[in-house]
Amino acid sequence: MQQMPPSMQQMPPSMQQMPPSMQQMPPSMQQMPPSMQQMPPSMQQIPLISTSKPIRKDSSVDLHFLKFLQSQCETCTRCSFHKHRKNTLFGEGTPTCQLLVVVSSPSKQDDEENKVIANIMYDNILKVLNLTREQIYTTYLIKCYSEKTILPENIKACQEHLKSQLKIIRPKIICALDYLAAQFFLPELKFTTIEQYRREIHYYTDKKTRSKKTIPVICTYSPEHLQKKPEDKQDAYQDLYHLKKILSQLS
Repeated sequence: MQQMPPSMQQMPPSMQQMPPSMQQMPPSMQQMPPSMQQMPPSMQQIPLISTSKPIRKDSSVDLHFLKFLQSQCETCTRCSFHKHRKNTLFGEGTPTCQLLVVVSSPSKQDDEENKVIANIMYDNILKVLNLTREQIYTTYLIKCYSEKTILPENIKACQEHLKSQLKIIRPKIICALDYLAAQFFLPELKFTTIEQYRREIHYYTDKKTRSKKTIPVICTYSPEHLQKKPEDKQDAYQDLYHLKKILSQLS
């Protein structure tokens, strides 16, 4: 390096000494408070999508965080289903709800109308529960419509979106509206039909979370199934009665 010119080798007298007011930090700044001396455990390791510690139920950022996750989901290309979708159906409702309703994937009608469970039968189900779409949260296991059969690799690729929603919403009860949704929450049962999941209250536990908290799960038929097989409506209403009873005990 070249030598600096003499005019720059020495600082001017006005800059050689800091003013007395800046020579010493005030006592309040000489030591970090104990709460800041160590990073909280939740920040020592940054996960891919969201923190392992769920956001507080009354936090105002819940809805904003869901919108952020939705924006990530809308550009998702983790599986081949993104090639066939018109829309990405992330979910709808309030993040501070007690009831989370999950169906396996959007129907063709849902995708064309860009509406979460567009089938009118779903609104009839909610009427039985004396609830509106705005009072609960409704979502899918797979967020994109496809005419192709849902394979395990599709579920594996998409399930992180649902798990992130669960961490934010933290529902008090879950309603699985078809076989694949029920299988996701209750894989240990090894059932092969939605009928086997029905008529009982099951419990979902996310073993990866610290709390190991169990959530009641009610399983029944999807709105699309009930439209095709109206003879199953009576069985579905029995399931909804049990769901309504649990909800009344929570309120």
